Amino acid sequence: PNALDGLRASQRAAAHHVDDLVLAHASAPAPPPRAALRLLMEADPLLPQSIRCCLHKLYLSCMSDASFKRQFAMHFGEVYVPLSTQYAFGVGMRADSIFEC
Repeated sequence: PNALDGLRASQRAAAHHVDDLVLAHASAPAPPPRAALRLLMEADPLLPQSIRCCLHKLYLSCMSDASFKRQFAMHFGEVYVPLSTQYAFGVGMRADSIFEC
């Protein structure tokens, strides 16, 4: 009975810890909008072509906005190495680039 009681206590402690993590995550502030742009850029080679095409058209149509253009350039610089590495391994070929839709 003593070992079983210890196991139950550790299970309750683990459950409380998970509850604390969930509450902390739920009360965390939302990421800034520019983080969403970076995530979309990082995921680009993995998205279906129809979605990529729509996103690429959206990016190009937003380039006239100086703030967007600055954010896009900053994030593109940050994701360039990972994206070029993926490209070297055959992920995200030229036919799928932002200028080919």
